[in-house]
Amino acid sequence: MRKFLLIILLGFILVGCAIWTEQTNIFENPVCEPPCWKNITPGITTKAEALAILSNLHEIDQPVVDPSHSFPGFDDAINFTLYKDTNKQGYLYTLNDQVSIIGFSNFKSKKSAASMVR
Repeated sequence: MRKFLLIILLGFILVGCAIWTEQTNIFENPVCEPPCWKNITPGITTKAEALAILSNLHEIDQPVVDPSHSFPGFDDAINFTLYKDTNKQGYLYTLNDQVSIIGFSNFKSKKSAASMVR
């Protein structure tokens, strides 16, 4: 009986580690080359396209809505939360209906402070 419980406990630990690993690195397995992220390319992707892409990503806290608030020097700022963790934030700044900046904050990895500007 103890061996059975130990195996179940070990299984939960391994599954938990696998889920955590999946959630902590949004930069692995890119679908496009930087400065593109998840098919959102600064200077090319429109605001509507970016909102549609964000709305379909499982790692983004859903729903993603158009906040329609400006940021100095830009037309709009779209903020989103990753993995339902308010400490892991992403943002898009738009200008002339196109994404201008993609950025991330409050990550612990060295890749986390990456922001992509065009």
